Amino acid sequence: MKKALFIHAGLQQQEGSAFQYAAGLMPGWRKAISSGRHEFEPILVAMRDPGLPIGNIVEPDGFEGLTDRGVRVFASARAREKCFFVESKMGEDGKAELEKTLLEKFGVECQNLHPKQAAALLSFWKAVPLFARALCEKGEEIAIIDANDWAAFPAGFLASETLGKPLSCRFHSGECGRALGRPDPDSAALQIEAAALCHSDYVQAVSVHEAKFEIGSLMPHAKKMAGAKPGRAGDWKWREGQFERFLLLESQEASLVAQCAAGVNAGINLEPWREVRAGAIAEGRDTLAKLLPGKEMFIVYSGRDWKGADAILDAFASLRNAKAGLLLLGEFDDAHYAYCSSRISKLGIGGGTAVHGRELEDGMEMEILCAADAIALPSSYAPSDPDALKALAANLSCETNGKKGPVLIASDTGGMHDILSNGINGFKIPMGPGGFAPDAGKLAGILKMAIDEPPAGMTAAAAQTAERQSFNWQSVSLRIQETYRKAIENHANAKR
Repeated sequence: MKKALFIHAGLQQQEGSAFQYAAGLMPGWRKAISSGRHEFEPILVAMRDPGLPIGNIVEPDGFEGLTDRGVRVFASARAREKCFFVESKMGEDGKAELEKTLLEKFGVECQNLHPKQAAALLSFWKAVPLFARALCEKGEEIAIIDANDWAAFPAGFLASETLGKPLSCRFHSGECGRALGRPDPDSAALQIEAAALCHSDYVQAVSVHEAKFEIGSLMPHAKKMAGAKPGRAGDWKWREGQFERFLLLESQEASLVAQCAAGVNAGINLEPWREVRAGAIAEGRDTLAKLLPGKEMFIVYSGRDWKGADAILDAFASLRNAKAGLLLLGEFDDAHYAYCSSRISKLGIGGGTAVHGRELEDGMEMEILCAADAIALPSSYAPSDPDALKALAANLSCETNGKKGPVLIASDTGGMHDILSNGINGFKIPMGPGGFAPDAGKLAGILKMAIDEPPAGMTAAAAQTAERQSFNWQSVSLRIQETYRKAIENHANAKR
């Protein structure tokens, strides 16, 4: 069976949205293979992070030949798949040689890497193509290379060149978004992401909105880079034309696949949500009542975005509804917790607000989300919003049990831009000037409507949205298969 080399820098730590994406995708991908619908099988390879303990990863048999070349291979289960972790030894001469290769062939200036990142990333980037070649020597038929986020892109560039195989680069988030529209033009991440537009055979992101934002933002940088050294997959004019075409296209679904670029949404596993019963929802309501005593209506915020926390706190303060309470959920560090507590005190809303800064068990989180009157997720930048998908799934649980579900309120950005329709299956919060600040005033108005007079039929509409085939992970894997086929076609027709 043809293999897809799925390169990811962050699987060892098992946290973050990119890991959650892989954890959801892989089982769905396996189901598609089992049903005979998928022609590619994933091989996961990730960075062996020297900053983390070895843990349960071990050195497998069969890769002893790489040791002589300074490469160590480890393996363990991640996302229900066997995952390989690689690292390499490099002296100063070896680092200088790799940095020169990346600069001369791909326009990537490694000197701009953060010193704490540079050694680990260079080790990873050197090891991946050597590991990929070893897989081929062992008989694996690698047909496509799938690199995830900027820290994996250079490994993809080098592996693609080494094997002569097509490369797809996937954005889970981008530097332009992470910098809230003001990236440092000299940052290594921005250069690497621009190089992906020049040197990969396909570019995709985890939502249509994110794909269009990143491609549109990176095109001026990529054009400048391509002018100095034309991209491998044809001249820049052809690629630029394909990207501009993608930016013009629209889709009635959550995904959009074009010849050179795509936005393919994340999915959600609905099976646990279908098993939620009315008693569990009642327990969630009791939990909210204990956390927010004396309140009758409950708004839940979940996230790590400080600007999002600002927006929900400001909006809640202006709501001035003595019957409503606000619960902030998130894995807050000490600084974030102190910031939120200080903000709550200044706004004078301590009596109606609770902060739960620790990770909840899955069952308790589901109960609370199902029991809420509204789930507000203001965010300055949300390429793909798994919390919003959970909110839609909570409506499915409530609809199944004949209960009113939570009104989903999310920023008009990223995946929710493509999914929510105001007043039908939720509400989108307008973004302020520059597009990176949810409008707290508009959010206050939406909150009032959501808890006082939620539009009829919203629970059913949100439940139907959650059940769309496009959010089934098996369907997501098939859309990715479609992008792989186009990447292979582009690679074959590279000399235009």
